[in-house]
Amino acid sequence: MVEGASMIDPLLAEPLALFVTEAEGYAGAANECLLALERGEGDLPKRHQQLARLLHTLKGTAATFGLNGLADAAHRMESAADLARESSGPMAAPLADALLRCVDGFVATLRACAPGREEPEFPAPLLIALGAPRGRRAVVSSPSIRVEPAPPEPEAATWPVHADDIAAFTREIEHLRDLHLRIDARSRELARILEGADALLAAPKLRPLRARLDDLRGGLADDGEETFALIAALEEGIKRICTLPVRTVLDPLHRAVRDLCRASGRRARLSIVGGDAVLDRRLLDALRGPLVQLVRNAVDHGVELPEVRRAAAKDPEAQIVITVERQGNLVFIEVADDGAGIDRAAIGAAAVAQGLVTREQLEAMSEPEIDRLVFHPGLSTRAEVSEVSGRGVGLDVVLGEVRALDGWIDVQTTPGQGTRFSIHMPMEIGSSWLLVVGAVSGAYGVPLAAVETLVAATDEAVRVSRRQMSLEYLEALIPIVDLGWLLGLRERKAPEPGQPLLIVQADGRRIALAVDQILGEQDLVVRALPPELRGMPQWQGAATLARGDFLLVLRPEWMVRQDARAEQVVTRRVLIADDSVTARALHRSVLESGGYTVHAVPSGEQALEQLGHTAYDIVISDLTMAPGQLDGLEVLTRIRGTPSLAQLPVILVSVADDRETRARALALGADAYLTKKECASGRLLGEVAAVLSRRRVG
Repeated sequence: MVEGASMIDPLLAEPLALFVTEAEGYAGAANECLLALERGEGDLPKRHQQLARLLHTLKGTAATFGLNGLADAAHRMESAADLARESSGPMAAPLADALLRCVDGFVATLRACAPGREEPEFPAPLLIALGAPRGRRAVVSSPSIRVEPAPPEPEAATWPVHADDIAAFTREIEHLRDLHLRIDARSRELARILEGADALLAAPKLRPLRARLDDLRGGLADDGEETFALIAALEEGIKRICTLPVRTVLDPLHRAVRDLCRASGRRARLSIVGGDAVLDRRLLDALRGPLVQLVRNAVDHGVELPEVRRAAAKDPEAQIVITVERQGNLVFIEVADDGAGIDRAAIGAAAVAQGLVTREQLEAMSEPEIDRLVFHPGLSTRAEVSEVSGRGVGLDVVLGEVRALDGWIDVQTTPGQGTRFSIHMPMEIGSSWLLVVGAVSGAYGVPLAAVETLVAATDEAVRVSRRQMSLEYLEALIPIVDLGWLLGLRERKAPEPGQPLLIVQADGRRIALAVDQILGEQDLVVRALPPELRGMPQWQGAATLARGDFLLVLRPEWMVRQDARAEQVVTRRVLIADDSVTARALHRSVLESGGYTVHAVPSGEQALEQLGHTAYDIVISDLTMAPGQLDGLEVLTRIRGTPSLAQLPVILVSVADDRETRARALALGADAYLTKKECASGRLLGEVAAVLSRRRVG
């Protein structure tokens, strides 16, 4: 025991538990500072100052509790850090290593402290590694403690919160939501009663009653609004209490990578993308183990030794990247490295040698199936057991822990280039921004994080072919997917001019999602669907709107894959009348390249006959025909004179650009007049689209 150590006061049980939580946070921040100082990264004087403040705070708080041994250990760490602070440049690796171990020892010793017992002894070898102490010891020997003032910390006070209490509180919020819905329903019912009794309550004697009832109705409406505001505030509070940034779990992995590399002779740098994403605390706690194992696996099995990487024309320092992304109630975490990739031959040989598969089964496996053998219990490619690996326990545990969270994990590898593990899992707490859209008669949510931008459909940008609809966007064609058709609510149709198109991105793909209307953006709590509905791939989850309406949230990954599903789009039909075989062939070629279904006839008479039994969206007729046949103006006149065809768009085409003839054609009802030269220059396709747009033919 520590010399002069005293019994820890039982009355300090709760504050001591709080100090443990705070010390863990300070230790994490100190680790970050030490790793940066060792690498010589960032503003070194600022890092030194931050480290000194953290160690000073640990020393002062330990002294407050009468933990003399811990206070002395923090003082020794503080003195060692001060020596390094006086020199310029990065912190020496041996000193950084000693300080890191001492910080770990401080937290471990503090965790072992128990009210009613003596303070545990701080591990002496850790302090010896720091070197001789420097300066005055800040040790107290009596309950009357004088503590050196510590700079104020920006972090807020931390309070322990039990998961069961939060769950019960969440249920009470749901009851409050039900109460709000009842208040709202009764307010509407009272309004209907007053409206029905308007004549009766108009009598002079009943006017005071009418006024009182109006006041009551207004009060109910105000109570409903206030209740809704209270629900929103409580849900936001629950979210703040129950969630933490992912970096609280990921930041300590920098230290893990550093220690693993020092032990194995490798070099690697860890980068984190999306560390500020906020997740459920319980989910984060459950993810600590899998993430540590994946990082250890990346260093031990993925990263090559520096000389091997140099020989392969790689940077001697490997890159390990952890990416976190939230979409609604789904979390995506990827751990990727640029190492050697999975050695499929070694994996297969180990699986056969350990009796996990037969040689015949291995030969029948695809490469992805071989890759997934790494999750098999007991599989190890190492002949010797080391501190890091070789025991056959690792990725199978990761798979089990991820499955316990109702998630799944995938692996992808490229020999010589690296490996990536992708974890997908649902979460129960937290909200996300949704774009609420309308399709047919329903409203649906699209995760705003997957929406790149919103554009309006135009005839110039929309392309309709036999197989699909496309949008010209950023000098490329991307598929247009009609949401109403996608959900089986209507036949697939091309977007009308001005219709909203959402540019949705997921899984490296991009589509233009055609919706009927945009209903606004909302920050909503997205919850998982009931177990019996979770197998439906199109739904990410569900949210509740302000008035209690149920909103299904679409899964972006599912939507971007649906453009390949395709039924043939219903194309617009064009009838061409021209006595020239060459002209008919050219017009057909141009229009079919634009996605139109084309029928061509050699005379005006045959065109009118076709119109008598087949529906077309537009007619293109040559102005002059063979002698004795109806010309284009006569065809136009007959079409306009037939009630069932009067609104059919007609474009006339002529060899000559005759002003008088053009004026006459337009006066008779032609929608456009083109010369053959204009058609040859590419005007025909654009003019057809423009005419159909003006006529709103769909």
